[in-house]
Amino acid sequence: MGASRKDYRRTVPVFFTALGCLMVLMTSIISVAVAAEYSLSSRSYLYLQERDNAIDPNDHLAPLYEYLSLDLWNLKEANLSFHSYGWGRLDLADESAGGRTSGYISSAYLQYRYPTGNGQAKLGRFFLAEGTTAETLDGLFLKGTWKGGFGASFYAGNPVETSLITANGGDSLVGGRVFYVRPGLAEAGLGYLIEQGDFQGENREEAGGDLWVRFAHSWDLTGKFVYNLTTSDLASHRIAFRMVPIGTIDLELGTEGYSYDGLFQKSLHPAFLPPSVDNSDKVRELFADCEWHTSDRLSVHAGVKRISHDADDPGDAAQGELGFRLQMRGILNLLGFSAVLQTADQPENEYRELRGWLMGSVKKWSFSLDALTYLYEVPVNGVDASIQIVSSAGWKASPLLSLSGDLRYTQSPRYDKDLTVLLRADFALDGSWGGK
Repeated sequence: MGASRKDYRRTVPVFFTALGCLMVLMTSIISVAVAAEYSLSSRSYLYLQERDNAIDPNDHLAPLYEYLSLDLWNLKEANLSFHSYGWGRLDLADESAGGRTSGYISSAYLQYRYPTGNGQAKLGRFFLAEGTTAETLDGLFLKGTWKGGFGASFYAGNPVETSLITANGGDSLVGGRVFYVRPGLAEAGLGYLIEQGDFQGENREEAGGDLWVRFAHSWDLTGKFVYNLTTSDLASHRIAFRMVPIGTIDLELGTEGYSYDGLFQKSLHPAFLPPSVDNSDKVRELFADCEWHTSDRLSVHAGVKRISHDADDPGDAAQGELGFRLQMRGILNLLGFSAVLQTADQPENEYRELRGWLMGSVKKWSFSLDALTYLYEVPVNGVDASIQIVSSAGWKASPLLSLSGDLRYTQSPRYDKDLTVLLRADFALDGSWGGK
């Protein structure tokens, strides 16, 4: 199951590549299972898109997507399970950038959860989220916690690269984390990873730390940092303090930042960078967010953010946001509105954002409407505003099947007109197979 960026973009001769792979995996595993509980879901999407590009030739696209997920529990014993997810695409009109057909297996792994020690093991392709590490891996993951709250994890395998701007995929990735945890009160960990590959001429090597502490009910402190040992730079950090001083107010204060060289070592390959991007730039943010539940039905959200760049271009910026969310009775269920204002050192980075939306339902039907507009301080390609309107409707045909559709209209500096129709069919099946 090794994969790289080239695998991700490779066209395949048969549609439903993911469907065939997942069905083979399901048949193989069920054949050795004495008893199993299963969950199978299928999501089919048909996009019908007519796009008038401002510069390039117009597009008439009709890609058909099929997303499949399969989960099996109680394989041989109660603690063994199998999980998989994948998709396939077929173009019914103009060819997409990646070819007329494609498919990809996002995950397919066996998992064993140990009855004691909060331990687990994974083997196959899986998304790894451990401390400050977030990767998709073809390999092995082990984790366990001992008495006293101390624990450790280890992972190794082939990194699965899906970024279109990563020059080369890594050859191997190995890492781990040691941690201490007291459930409901605190958790702290230190991690390390090394990825063999040619990333700006060197391997990728990182060390990270994570922290979560609860001082009192709804008074939490979280922190994460990643240090890039290859570039000798603090790649990223985030510290946030969340508190609920009274029952109706939820407040979060914090700071975060990153360096282009350190955080994007894998992605920022010179071949894909425009001349205006400064690889040495560092970004720092200060933010505050407040959610005020004025009643059981109405909540008000306000936030401010200060963004600082070392580089003069794009320079610094400040952003403020205000909005509300109202729960309603009857056909309309939810109503919301938000406004964002950003000021900046460079006028071309200043804008205003306005968004309004509503949701409702009638028996087995549901619907929504979402309108979004950006007003630019400096026109982009001669256009000083962009508009997007999305309307949706859905029908719960049965407990197993749901049908829905979206109609989206966009007018922006990039597209003179972008009209998209999205048709969806969601099928979900749960049950058991075999017997003890």
